[in-house]
Amino acid sequence: MTHTRTALLLVGSPFGFRSTSSSLGSYLMDRLTETGFTTNKVHIHKSVKSQEGIDELLHLVGISDLVVLTFPLYVDSLPAPVIKTMEIITKHREEAADTRRQKIIAISNSGFPKANQNLVALEVCRCFAQKSGFEWAGGLALGMGPVISRKPLNELGGMVRNVKKALDVTALALSEGRIIPEEATKHMTKSILPRRLYMWMGNRLWKYEAKKNGVIDRIREKPHST
Repeated sequence: MTHTRTALLLVGSPFGFRSTSSSLGSYLMDRLTETGFTTNKVHIHKSVKSQEGIDELLHLVGISDLVVLTFPLYVDSLPAPVIKTMEIITKHREEAADTRRQKIIAISNSGFPKANQNLVALEVCRCFAQKSGFEWAGGLALGMGPVISRKPLNELGGMVRNVKKALDVTALALSEGRIIPEEATKHMTKSILPRRLYMWMGNRLWKYEAKKNGVIDRIREKPHST
């Protein structure tokens, strides 16, 4: 009997399945489904709030051939619930009598213009994989994540063509038992928008939020500077 491969999406955004992290992961899951994978998904923040949720998460990790971890970058690292989940999984796998060799990849997205801001967080994921006995199959780094605005990638047109290409190439490689190829990482690191346009949009948003909250006249204050 042919073994049906299973992929698990772990969404590490507080916004759950309505997040940019979920948009990226769900697109990849759809491509993996086309290659014969069955898929499951878990919202990390919700799962770690109860023992029942933790038990279900550990069960799904245990039966999966591939784990896909997606999360937003918090400064240079991962959200606290994601780190907590890593610790829970590592402890569980260290105590388990028999753990299968499974692949894991990570997709980090940030609001910074340059994708390389994600590299420290992806290195944390690689170390987690090594510590917990997973086979590290690589990571993808995306800058300008807010442009996706939590929408499905197929609703964003040509603007995300390089993002989709990166995930298409990744899905094909994983379906063939390979790691994420360099071609995919290069596509994912390409800017979604021209940097000057992105910075202009970001500044406009900050001013809008400041005005809405009645602090537009204080926007340049630096209370913690020395």
